[in-house]
Amino acid sequence: MLENEGHMINNLDKRIAFFIHWKNLSVEFFMSELARLLIIFGIILVVIGVIIWLAPKIPLLGRLPGDFTFHWGRTTVYFPLATCLLLSVILTLIMYFLRK
Repeated sequence: MLENEGHMINNLDKRIAFFIHWKNLSVEFFMSELARLLIIFGIILVVIGVIIWLAPKIPLLGRLPGDFTFHWGRTTVYFPLATCLLLSVILTLIMYFLRK
């Protein structure tokens, strides 16, 4: 099993080396870009975590007209249509202004 894992790692190293050579990149450039990408993903995860943590404190979020709740016996289905549309519009405007 360990031989097989070493073989898989070796193949991955070869693929990365081929990609770097094919794109005519240096290893330092590739690693710095990878580090930057990991930092950006980390920041995005922190922002999403803060939003989820603060979401219950935002008034009317999830209780707008157009947010549907259906009850059947012991089953409850919640469909926040209006909240999804509002968040979509807000995020679209944010992304629009960030691109300019």
